Amino acid sequence: MSVQIGNLLKVSFLRLAILLIETIGLMLHDTEIVPNRLVILRLNRGKIMTDVVTILTCLPEIPQRWRPPRLKAQSLIQTDADGWQSSGDAEVSKLVQELTNASTAVLYELILITQQATWGGEEGQFLNLGWLMQFLNSRKAVTFNFLERLLTQAMKLLLPSKDATLSPAQAVLLFQQFSVLRTLLQHSSIISVHIRSSYYEEFRYYVQSPHIVNKLPAAFPITRNTFQLIEEVLKHVLQSKVSIN
Repeated sequence: MSVQIGNLLKVSFLRLAILLIETIGLMLHDTEIVPNRLVILRLNRGKIMTDVVTILTCLPEIPQRWRPPRLKAQSLIQTDADGWQSSGDAEVSKLVQELTNASTAVLYELILITQQATWGGEEGQFLNLGWLMQFLNSRKAVTFNFLERLLTQAMKLLLPSKDATLSPAQAVLLFQQFSVLRTLLQHSSIISVHIRSSYYEEFRYYVQSPHIVNKLPAAFPITRNTFQLIEEVLKHVLQSKVSIN
């Protein structure tokens, strides 16, 4: 009974965390036209934004029987039910995946904000892209664990499956995932080296052109841009030019 109560508490906590992160994402997205947005976000030396990035990249405490899957060939082809001892564990797994996807979407919005500050000639100001990269680099273990979860979710979208094409929501998520990856690869040598050394085989063997073309319908407005993002990420990781279509 105590285990069941513990799982229920963890599930409730994860659901609350997802709701909180989704709310932060909406706030960042819907305040794009507010002139003083960056000024507000920089208050108290950006403590709020530091807390937000910490929330996005940290994994909440979860039941001991669950651990994020290793991003290796055998892990990538497992079904969602593999390795789970109970329906409670499976529900926690699903919520952690939702949490990772929500965090990725918000990190994408945050990168846009910091890029706008950089493009606006505010390189010397606080809360620009350079600041974000420095903060992520300063917390390598947490950042690397988040990248593992992000990449696991991205690979799941790209692997061959019974679902021939991605839904519009999945296509947007894939775009956000690879946009985040491209930015990290381009602007953080620490993260770039880590991804190349740890996930080279995954990108080489699982991010393949036929699968990607079949997954993303040509009718989706973001398909072409997504192909370009994937090509750029592959170029950084594999150190060679790759053409998707």
